[in-house]
Amino acid sequence: MEFFYYNNYKISFDKFLSKHEKVLIKNFIHKKIEKYSVSEFLSQLDVNKSELHTILDKFQKKNVKIYFKEDIYSYMFLSGYETTSNIVILQFSDMLKNISQMNTIPDFQSVITLQEKFTLRFFLKYCQDINDSKKMEISVEDLKESIEVDSYSRFYDFEKFILKTIASDIEENTPYIVFYDKIKSGSSVNNKIVSLSFIITNKNFYANSKFAIELLEKTSQYINFNTAITKITELLGVYPKDIILNGIKNLGKNHTIENHLENIIKERFFESRSLLVHIKEKADNIILLQKILFTEMEKIKESEIFDDQIVNSRFNKKFYMINIDKKIFFETKSIRIEILELSDKFYDIKIYKKT
Repeated sequence: MEFFYYNNYKISFDKFLSKHEKVLIKNFIHKKIEKYSVSEFLSQLDVNKSELHTILDKFQKKNVKIYFKEDIYSYMFLSGYETTSNIVILQFSDMLKNISQMNTIPDFQSVITLQEKFTLRFFLKYCQDINDSKKMEISVEDLKESIEVDSYSRFYDFEKFILKTIASDIEENTPYIVFYDKIKSGSSVNNKIVSLSFIITNKNFYANSKFAIELLEKTSQYINFNTAITKITELLGVYPKDIILNGIKNLGKNHTIENHLENIIKERFFESRSLLVHIKEKADNIILLQKILFTEMEKIKESEIFDDQIVNSRFNKKFYMINIDKKIFFETKSIRIEILELSDKFYDIKIYKKT
């Protein structure tokens, strides 16, 4: 039997819920849907009519067990069902009807609706008791061990099939959003990725805050809530909330949220700044452009910030966006770097220090 752990509790499914079953559970929990027309039911699950009874019979046999010390609690999901030629009626268990009162495991509805086993392990271990945002750094190997993934020796595959799935699964099925930075063993772009820096954000915290409400009121015509949270959380890593909030109040329809927040930060940062470096250089590729910048950074004390692997990783990640955006803005609490592509392979570089 396979177990999932939360503090002193163990959770086991006799058989892990299928995607079909999780769709029906989510429809019931969030929309209170118990009755379907047959055509609706088949469309929702994307199955054939011949599969209907097989799916429901399997669903009715499944249960979840919670172990605590010597006690075992067993819960069904579907206690029964009825079908006619036109209608499907589902009879959900008392456990699902009262799931909001399940205090044994926090946010138990997320536990049963997450799509992947490794996501469930990540959720139970790292996504509990977060009221706003949580930052954590973990080595790739320790993460693999904690979520019981021992394959994917290439990081590219691990990110594609595991990390991105964790982020999307948690965002879709829980109150949290997960995003991460990759940390290399050194500053070279060819160095191995050895660790990950995660930010796990509680959507409910922002939804209930004046900060998010004002943001959503101003931006609902062109930005979704999850995009807003991601952008805000990134900025909160560097800037106090009141700086961002003040700028959001003046957001106009002619701005994208990213550009507007960028301008807010720029204006606030430039209230007290000094220009340390301003050069215009040609660079045939990104590697040469990086070398030019780091050569200039070595001349000033602020270059020490790039000894921080998280900062270094965050900067390198943004650096490669210049091929798409034709510009880079990068800030820490003490400096701001601006790189603008003036023409093909010719760049304007400015480094500011906050005074």
